Formats: sequence, C-alpha cells, structure tokens
Amino acid sequence: MRAAIERSLIGVTALMKDQTFESIDEANAYLKRVLEDGGLPSAHADTPLAQAQQIAYDAMEATGQRRVALARRALEISQDCADAWVLQAATVLARCEEFCARFGYDTVRRRCGAIVDALAAHPAAPLMRGDADLWSACIVYAACREAGLIRPAKGGSPLARQIASFFSCELASIRSKVTTLKRYLAEMPNAKD
Repeated sequence: MRAAIERSLIGVTALMKDQTFESIDEANAYLKRVLEDGGLPSAHADTPLAQAQQIAYDAMEATGQRRVALARRALEISQDCADAWVLQAATVLARCEEFCARFGYDTVRRRCGAIVDALAAHPAAPLMRGDADLWSACIVYAACREAGLIRPAKGGSPLARQIASFFSCELASIRSKVTTLKRYLAEMPNAKD
C-alpha cells in the first residue's frame, strides 16, 4: 500500500511540476481530468536512485525470496536506496519472529531483533549477502545458544534440528553462518556477542 501511494505521489509531482495554476481548485480540476482520462503517467526514473527506488517499490509488494532479490537488485543500481536496505532487514527479522512465535521465545525474539539491528547498521551490509532464510536461521540459532537453549550435541540438539527444518537450511550451513555472524558482531561496538 505504501509503495502504491509513494509511486502515485511521484507521478503527481512529475505531472504538476511544470504546471501553473491560479488556485487549488484549478489544480484539483486538472488532476481530476488527468485521472478521468486514464490516470497518472508513470514516473520517469531518470537517475540510478530513482530506478532503484522503483525496484524497491516492486519489492515492497513482493514476498519471500522475490522480495529479497528485488531489494538486492535495487541496491546494485544504487547503494543510496534506503528502502531496499530496510526491506532485507525486515524480511530477515520477520522470519526470526515467525519461528520464535511458534515456541513463545520472547527473550530469543528480542535478541534476534538486536542482532538484526546490529547487522543492518554494519558498514559491510552483511544481510545483503546470502539467503535471507539462512541469515534468519543463523540469527535464531545464535540467540537460542546465548539463551542456553541449544547445547552442543552429536547430530545437533532437537531445537537446532527444528531451526534447520523450519528455515529449510542444513544445520552445518547454519553453524557456519553463525561463525560469520559472530565476526560481524565483534566488529560492532554496541552489539553484544
């Protein structure tokens, strides 16, 4: 919904920028005619940031891996597209929260939020690298370990296996990503390891 509203506002701005009106009523009548004649023209994305923003709007309307892929594509076009950065972090956090809600792990959910915030603020933008589900699994696994819910066990603890199953990730991949996560968190001054 927000994406559609913002796209419309960009279209209205582009349409109105070269117009001169004597009153607000005249401007409203002009907009009404435009809408009756087929609607607002598409906003022309004439800069890399504007192009990236259009793709970020598409990502806002998408779900799952398509959302992540579109956010990545937007950032490839322009690193200044804030909405694309926010989308990736929001996707990862939503998946973490979805897992935690199944088990009532409120402490783990809060820690997942803190980890996502730290990674989103990291200058290397680690959340934009790799699969969103793997990042989510890794973050949940790390938060569960911190809370003492996962202990080393041959073949993985039952909770570790549930995390792997929920996120459709191999346990070895999750553990490997946790090592990467710890390295990123160690580089952040306010992130608890």
